[in-house]
Amino acid sequence: MQPLGRSMSARRDARVYILLGLGLVFALAGVTIEPGTNCSESGECAPWLIHVALVVGVLVSLSGIAMLLANRQWGYRLNMDERRLYWWDTSRSPEPRSLVLDDVSLIKVRVVCEGSDHVFFYDQAGNLLPFPSEGVSPPACENWARDIGDRFPHVKVEVEDA
Repeated sequence: MQPLGRSMSARRDARVYILLGLGLVFALAGVTIEPGTNCSESGECAPWLIHVALVVGVLVSLSGIAMLLANRQWGYRLNMDERRLYWWDTSRSPEPRSLVLDDVSLIKVRVVCEGSDHVFFYDQAGNLLPFPSEGVSPPACENWARDIGDRFPHVKVEVEDA
């Protein structure tokens, strides 16, 4: 079974540091490479590429720094005593939200080939319940949904390919 909760923040997300690192590499290349030396073996030169690399590097670095300063936090927690699923994403709302799992009759997992899978919760009447379909749920959405179905037998789990 999967863990009952997961919490992430921008400062613990490797993708933010990769973004910052790539931006710094491009900015450093834009500062240190002499535009006149940017020529191929055949003699074709593109000195303007150095300036493009510098601008791209600075913009990407600034976006990485902004993400670290904002420190977006997101995650979920399954409270078995209250039979509730709590989730939060500070980029959307500062307060955690929740849904009562006794109201859930169906969890649909839409498997996406590229990117993260999407999770949808439905009540007994077939209405979509509020839950962010991406960004909050765990990397292995299908297994996570099946674990919820195992813990709450009245919940059906459907998996569909997008």
